Amino acid sequence: MNAGKKKLTRRKAINCNMVKASESNPGYFKYIVTIQEPNGEIVKQPAYGIDMQDAISRLIWNERTEKVVNVTNKPNVLNMVAIFVVLFLVAPASISVYSNSPYPILGAIAMVVSTFGGVMLFNKYLDKGNFVN
Repeated sequence: MNAGKKKLTRRKAINCNMVKASESNPGYFKYIVTIQEPNGEIVKQPAYGIDMQDAISRLIWNERTEKVVNVTNKPNVLNMVAIFVVLFLVAPASISVYSNSPYPILGAIAMVVSTFGGVMLFNKYLDKGNFVN
């Protein structure tokens, strides 16, 4: 055995009890699954299925689905940066080239710098806690 490897602590189902038969879906049962988290906390979760194995697999599937939904609902920062660059740098640059004048791109750069400066000052103000409750 390799001495450098750490033993991973994982979530594990330590108990599963059938509670009752489903009244709305004949053939399905309600189970209470007791899960031990990696930090040692013990959690009880309901699970539904035809048998115990089906109930646990449905519980795992629901948890995986929730993780995927949480990841996909986050705004993608790179997409927002790309849109920002196109709107505030590429478009004014092309207008600047078309009109043979540096003012559109200079105005866009000034607007971007002042916006970031304003956001930084506002965050600094919020971090001080100078707001009224």
